[in-house]
Amino acid sequence: MIFEIRTSGPAKSATNSVRGAVKSLDPNLLITNLRTIDETLSRRLATNHLTSRFTTALGAAPLLLAAIGLYGVLAYGVAGRRMEIGVRMALGANPAGVIAMILRETGWLVTIGLAVGALLAVGTGRVLANQLYGLSPLDPLTFLGAIVVLFAVAFLAAFLPALRASRLDPMISLRQE
Repeated sequence: MIFEIRTSGPAKSATNSVRGAVKSLDPNLLITNLRTIDETLSRRLATNHLTSRFTTALGAAPLLLAAIGLYGVLAYGVAGRRMEIGVRMALGANPAGVIAMILRETGWLVTIGLAVGALLAVGTGRVLANQLYGLSPLDPLTFLGAIVVLFAVAFLAAFLPALRASRLDPMISLRQE
């Protein structure tokens, strides 16, 4: 026999009241494993929650590694262009222009990378179509969400070297070379 308990109070008092009601009907009945619906649902969904957290962590790790890698490549590229950036700033380029130049160049690279990645994702999605529960291999919302997240991460990774480049003192950078 299954009892559904709906209560706004604590679950312990609800289970105690059910136990008392059943004991009053038949004191010989043995009541075991009495839980509320919330407890039952949380136990059944615990594996799903753990799997989703694990999958999120596995997805966030490569995203973080990509951001660190992009930051490193851009920081190295900006450091190699110190002379050029110093000359530009000595000739009157404003810091916002330097930031825009670096972000524009990064935007082109990221756009090309995302286009190639989207083509590969379409091909891989067709292979893994039976693994995608509730999604089609060409789900536009998923593709758009992934592209927006990757652009945001790339922007943040590129903004720090661009900001550092915009703060260069032209005289110091020209003297160092």
